[in-house]
Amino acid sequence: MNVINVQFQQGASESYLLPVSFAKSEAAVSIWQEEASAVIAQLRTPDGQGVLYDALYNPGFRENLLDMVQRRKKVKGETGQLVAYPNRALKSMFTDMPDKTSRVLQAQQSNSSILYQDTFFLKLYRKIESGINPDLEIEQYLTEKTSFQHVPPFAGALEWQKNNSRVAIGLLQQFVPNEGDAWSFMLDAVTRYYERVLARRAELKKIPKTPGMLQIDKDSLEPLLWDLIEALPLEMAHLLGRRSGELHNALAMPSDQADFKPEGFSTLYQRSLYQAIRNQVRRTLQQADKRRKSLPADAQEWVNGIVESENDLLNHLNRITRKKIKGQKIRIHGDYHLGQVLYTGKDFMIIDFEGEPAHILSERRLKRSALRDAAGMIRSFHYAAYTPLLLPSFIRQEDTDELEPWAHVWFSVMSGLFLTGYREAVAGKAFVPDDPEEFKILLHVLLLEKAIYELGYEMNNRPEWLSIPIKGINTILKGD
Repeated sequence: MNVINVQFQQGASESYLLPVSFAKSEAAVSIWQEEASAVIAQLRTPDGQGVLYDALYNPGFRENLLDMVQRRKKVKGETGQLVAYPNRALKSMFTDMPDKTSRVLQAQQSNSSILYQDTFFLKLYRKIESGINPDLEIEQYLTEKTSFQHVPPFAGALEWQKNNSRVAIGLLQQFVPNEGDAWSFMLDAVTRYYERVLARRAELKKIPKTPGMLQIDKDSLEPLLWDLIEALPLEMAHLLGRRSGELHNALAMPSDQADFKPEGFSTLYQRSLYQAIRNQVRRTLQQADKRRKSLPADAQEWVNGIVESENDLLNHLNRITRKKIKGQKIRIHGDYHLGQVLYTGKDFMIIDFEGEPAHILSERRLKRSALRDAAGMIRSFHYAAYTPLLLPSFIRQEDTDELEPWAHVWFSVMSGLFLTGYREAVAGKAFVPDDPEEFKILLHVLLLEKAIYELGYEMNNRPEWLSIPIKGINTILKGD
């Protein structure tokens, strides 16, 4: 295992894991032909010429990683030791494997993934940080300390240990067959919804009125919406809410581990939450004010409106300081959206508990309001609703204006059913406010925090997408 330290002209340095292998002769030719992107350099050695390449593409290396976990091996290095350990409850699965044939999964992500015979899934962390990794920590806790069944079971781990420090190298989980993530499922569902709206445009005389998402439930939906959205996506939105609530129930259980013991809200917490989001709002709007002249014409108009709404935003946020809100801080997912959930065809499995990538490990492990996760998922539904309208490969440009109001209908219904399922699952639990008004205030503040973060992100990376967070902010300000 090799670690590369990257020094930046500005900001702190970062460390990345890069295991390497060397291949000669026919093996080198095979690497060039089959995995050219894995090649790091050509080398000429006393033993012959060959290639230095990413060891992840070496079947023997991948087999050794699994073998280390199974046999609980330790490998000493110059500055520490690589320690592997399994989940003893899954010990039989290791011995039942006929062989350890594996393949590297080709996915656009910051980590690397290995699949062993549709039995085990190994996530190798590329960016490594000293400290307890919340992904490994929470996956292990949920598997070994709770009865929650909707995460891929923890099967083992690889860590680099030096003195009292720990660095997560890899997380081994039981593989869960799936049909892709919930983002793909919902994007397909909303695209079909738009196709049905367009096909029936002659008979659809007016846009159905929907209440705010906190007032929506399955029984209140008119038959037209069942026809246009379809039963399966509606049922799945409700089920995802239930699974999300059940996840928080598991993380909020009384625990003898201090890192998982729930903590009560305080007025100081509410005040600090307000101050943090207020600073984020002001910082983002100041940046938007400076950047707006360099943005495309449409984006300038959107940004002008949101900059002028600063006082409304701050007044909306200030509601969290006006009364004591009952609730608890617990460990949460931390970066919860539709892409962090696998769709099995009948149910959902929640994955990737690493938290917000921009934050350091200690910040990702902080206890927070569970409604922060709920807000993240609702914002993800909002992105799913509007994404097809921004991509010509999904919806023709000439149809987008007609479909725009229908996007809000889909979002309101799907996020409303998600919340219905969530609130059913967490009813009576101490970690969420039982008072409806307190619940609404806290949720809207956290939704606003997420949308403001998205505003900054899109402004710096995809200005043509600024309409999505700005529509979200305006919806929140209207109280929907």
